[in-house]
Amino acid sequence: MNTMTLRNILSFVFVAIIFAFVAAFAFNIFGELFFHTNDKVTDSFYGAFLGAFFAFLFVRISDVLTRLYDRQTKNYNTLIQFEHHLNKCLGLIGENFFIVKDFKRVFSEPRKPNEPTRLYRNEFSQIPLEYELLPALTNIDLVNELFLYNGSIRKLNGTMENLAKVYDTMRAALLEGKTTEDNYYRNVARLLEGYDVLDRFLNASAEETDKLVATIRVLMRDRPFLASIMRWTTKTRYAKSFAKRQRKEIETVKKERKEIIESSEKKIREILQQKSEPNA
Repeated sequence: MNTMTLRNILSFVFVAIIFAFVAAFAFNIFGELFFHTNDKVTDSFYGAFLGAFFAFLFVRISDVLTRLYDRQTKNYNTLIQFEHHLNKCLGLIGENFFIVKDFKRVFSEPRKPNEPTRLYRNEFSQIPLEYELLPALTNIDLVNELFLYNGSIRKLNGTMENLAKVYDTMRAALLEGKTTEDNYYRNVARLLEGYDVLDRFLNASAEETDKLVATIRVLMRDRPFLASIMRWTTKTRYAKSFAKRQRKEIETVKKERKEIIESSEKKIREILQQKSEPNA
């Protein structure tokens, strides 16, 4: 529920309150002037009217609070999803860092006489974009930062894809005999400049991702009430005795895996033995 909708609901509630008191006051004046109603009738009217009114008011306020809590909970869950998404992006950025540095290492080392032609096979990993979760966020500043981040990642993906295509073309031309080995190495040397630029892009993207993860973690500290209770009652860190219990469980898992393998091998041997026996 956006801010404008909340304002509209609260405005409606306040207007209803004012209208109720004006109506009650007008009824009182009208009755005194024209009908001289007694106190019992007036009190009965007030009791019935105010009871119905406050019941209606309670329902509306409960509805507003429920929507607010649901919106806050949805925002919190979306922050968790974005933190996982950005951590995945960091992992892929790290993988692409390795490929850039490895490519530069392979083709920057001095060539030795009669060495085989250097061909590179590793490929870049495209970094995923995330737009569908954005409408669930309530912080406009974060939404704008994530939009800009998606734009930067899209450009980064395009740069990696273009560099990969250029090198693939060079390698294919060499393998198909359409160019000489010397021309191949000269073209790769020029391509290394593009890899230097990509290295800087990856560094900038990593820093931008780090900043967004930190921003989301700060915003996640403002948890919904029930989420705070769950955090207090649920273990979110390994206990001191966890390592000891983990080692014991690992041994159990290994034992079970060994038993499964042995059982499977036994069944296979029995099946093979039955096939090898002559029919009676």
